[in-house]
Amino acid sequence: MKKIVFTIALTIISLSGFAQTADEAAAINKWIDVYAQLNEAKEWQKMIDTSNLCEKEAPNWEYLDYYLGVAYFNLNNYFKAINEMTDFINKTDTILAAFMIRGDAYVHEKEYEAALLDYDKLLSANPKDVNALIAKAKVSQAQGDNAAYLADLSKVLEVEPGNVDVLTNRGSIYAMNGDFQSAVNDFTAAINAKPSAELFFNRAKANFALKTNESLTNTIDDCNKAEELGMKDKDLYQLRLVANQSVKNYPEVVKDYNNILLINGEDLNMLLGRGVAKYQMNDWKGAIEDMDLVIAKDPKNIKAYQVRATCKTKLKDTKGAQADAAKVKELQGSK
Repeated sequence: MKKIVFTIALTIISLSGFAQTADEAAAINKWIDVYAQLNEAKEWQKMIDTSNLCEKEAPNWEYLDYYLGVAYFNLNNYFKAINEMTDFINKTDTILAAFMIRGDAYVHEKEYEAALLDYDKLLSANPKDVNALIAKAKVSQAQGDNAAYLADLSKVLEVEPGNVDVLTNRGSIYAMNGDFQSAVNDFTAAINAKPSAELFFNRAKANFALKTNESLTNTIDDCNKAEELGMKDKDLYQLRLVANQSVKNYPEVVKDYNNILLINGEDLNMLLGRGVAKYQMNDWKGAIEDMDLVIAKDPKNIKAYQVRATCKTKLKDTKGAQADAAKVKELQGSK
């Protein structure tokens, strides 16, 4: 969870109302300025180091507890952050940011139910607070409650329908739950808001899982767009390869085998697969060349001999085909 500098609007007039004397009012006003500057500069340790002097000079300034809570939170001392924020909230429970910070600190301490109480307190006053809604969603995720996580993400999107991160996360949960059309819808909304290679690839995977002719075509299109945006990834090539195989677009299958081989080197399975794709597009000579490479590295590869024998038959190389067929019989008999 990212560190956030929480600020509150403190005014001299509102705080001086707590002072009993003019001297106390002046002291409080001084420390308002000091801690506002320290908070702006993110000098968390200095906030803590000056707290004793602050307490001595301005004992009635209850916002010191708030700033100490912020400081301890940003120094990853979540136990003390909780204690300071609790002291502050016990004095005044009208500053909603205090509940947010304490809730986040509870999350770090894995006290999820306490965190939810704080987020709910904030949301009862401001039901459309996106940060609190997202925080609740993270708690559901941390607890492994995918149904609650999905519901929480949906509440965020009611307020911010174009939130790319939330759309992406919800789309991923839909996909994990097998609701691939909803996943496609969310990834599409995210792409419309802020297209990226990763989003196109995520949508490609969801489209592929739908297993329709249209979705397979969409898978290929999405992979192409992801590649155009800079993704040069083996997983992308493999997905597009399988999608093109499904629609029997073998020249494109061969291209992606080439892409994978550039990454993996002479991978036997990729060489064998490329050779089979060449066979399927009636490139007998090209298929034989790939089977030669496979056999050179794996002389007992039955599949390579079978494919090569068939290709030689197509090319009227009867003796060569018979020799490969005999080799297949020999290898099968030795098993």
